[in-house]
Order: sequence, then C-alpha cells, then structure tokens
Amino acid sequence: MFRAVPRIALVLVDHMLRVEGRATTGAVGILRALSAMTEDATTDEVCDLNPFKGVRIRANDPRAKKKPRPIRVFTFEEMHRFAKAAGDYEAMVRVFTDCGLRLGEVLSLRREDFDGEILQVRRTAHEGQILEGTKTDHGEPDAGRVVPVPATLAWMLEAQLQVSDDDDLLFTTPNRPHVAPAQLLPRSLETSPGSLRPRHPPPRVPPQLRHTSASCRGKRR
Repeated sequence: MFRAVPRIALVLVDHMLRVEGRATTGAVGILRALSAMTEDATTDEVCDLNPFKGVRIRANDPRAKKKPRPIRVFTFEEMHRFAKAAGDYEAMVRVFTDCGLRLGEVLSLRREDFDGEILQVRRTAHEGQILEGTKTDHGEPDAGRVVPVPATLAWMLEAQLQVSDDDDLLFTTPNRPHVAPAQLLPRSLETSPGSLRPRHPPPRVPPQLRHTSASCRGKRR
C-alpha cells in the first residue's frame, strides 16, 4: 500500500501559487481532481490516506500572483449576433446558446434526435467516437434528456436537415464524421467580433456559451 505524506498537499499548493504562478481558482481545480483520484485509491486500499481532502485555498491568498479570469456573461441578443457571425455554423452555435448542450452532445446529435420541437440528447462524442449516454448519466436504462428547442432555432435546424447530405449526423463537415472543435468557431470570429459590445471579447469555447446560456435562463425565471 502506498503511504501518502500528509503535508504533500500544502507543499503542492505553495508550489502552484509561488513558483508556477497559478490563480487560486486554478489551484483549487487541481486539488479537487487530485482529491477525487486519491479518494478512489484509498477506497481501493491502494493508498492509506487522502492528503488533499479538506485542503482549502483562500481566494485572497497573498501567495497568488495571477488573478482569476473574470466571469463573462453575455445576453441572448449578444450570443445570437455572435452565432450569426459564424455563418454556416450559426445553427450549431445556437444549440449551445439556446439549448445549453455540451460540445460532445452537439457533435453526436443525429437527424433523428430532432422532431421539430425538441432534441433528444442521448449520446456524446469523445476522441473521434460516438458513445451512448452523456456526462450526467449513471447507467439508467433511459439515459439522456429531452431539451425543448426555441422556434427560431427549430426553423434553423429544419433548414439544416434540408442542406445536410449526411444520412446520420445533424452537423458534419467534409472531415466526417465529426466537426473538430477548432472548426466549430471559425478563425474569422477571433478578428471580427464587431457584433459584440466594445472591449468585450466574444466567447471562444463552447463551454462558455453553455454556461452563459444557463445564467441567462436562470435570470429569466
């Protein structure tokens, strides 16, 4: 059995903040991942204790040299203008902004998953393969979820079905079977975000669109 050094977590935190110059939020994320892995190891009796469990890092820790990234929340109107700037990718980007799907869930959508009003989210794409189930499934026989589709997006998806020549997937490119993340948001958006307000850069990654969508829907309730 591996014997963990109790103070190793404190030494690691000090190294991440002082030497590596990480923000406190980044260091917290690493500690949580290590704690989860070590907890499994202790459960399997591979390790005698979890030195990362219960270790906390204050947001204002004076050792931190890097400030946390500001949380950017866009309005639906801004996200829709951003999606429109994506051209042929508009419908796909709107699935992130309007439905809050994850990247792997969007890339694995099949034509049969859209019935004109809802999306059946039952699979995820990972490392070039389509896997049954989603991130939040836990082995249920009816895994997945049903997501309502706003009217404007439904119209876009209907149009997508008409132009797509693929017999299976809803969104594809010439590099089938999946749309690579680098292709999802065209490079032109990085240099032409004029549809968004000044000094407020556009969202660069699908998770930010998904999280912003959840925040906007929460405010409307």
